[in-house]
Amino acid sequence: MSDVETIKECRSYLYKVVSKFFAHATVIWAEQINTKPKAPYVTIKVMSSSQQFFPARQTAEGSQREIVLHVEINLYTQGRRVSGSGQSANYENTSIEDMHDFTNYLESEYTLDDLVAHNVTFIPTTQPKDRSYIENSTQFRYRSMIEADVTFVENNSGAYLVMNMPQETNASGGGTKETHETPLEYIESEEIKEDFTNGRISEE
Repeated sequence: MSDVETIKECRSYLYKVVSKFFAHATVIWAEQINTKPKAPYVTIKVMSSSQQFFPARQTAEGSQREIVLHVEINLYTQGRRVSGSGQSANYENTSIEDMHDFTNYLESEYTLDDLVAHNVTFIPTTQPKDRSYIENSTQFRYRSMIEADVTFVENNSGAYLVMNMPQETNASGGGTKETHETPLEYIESEEIKEDFTNGRISEE
């Protein structure tokens, strides 16, 4: 297993963690498609990111710093059938308890070991919240939500610290061949020592 080192890799790993638990639901990125899947389904949204203003550690290729993705996860579910069948079936809202099961999964030893193996932390910052609403004035759309912080260490390389971009130009037009390929050049400091024999400072 390799460490997560970029936002792209973190998003991919985050998707895998959520999908592994909600294996029998559709998991999508929020605002990815216009047509709503059939419940149950889960949406993931990266609301913002935060990072250290100064690198945590300088490396031979560039720098490392901690990145936090602030994410929102929404669960849409049909709920649990309590009576009737077909069009006349009645369901109860299970969105809170189902999302609670997911947070328990995040705290399990197995999941924590996998997170550590990828050098990632996944910490809910809110309790599951009920966001259910009436749809089409006839039925409830059961929904719950949590927010979480997903943290990893980003490795930046190159003179412009963007050699880790998958392509030299990103999806929004940022980056050039120069920024993507120019390596970091170090000017090695000269080792200075004092020559006690002649009382002068010499350079090596």
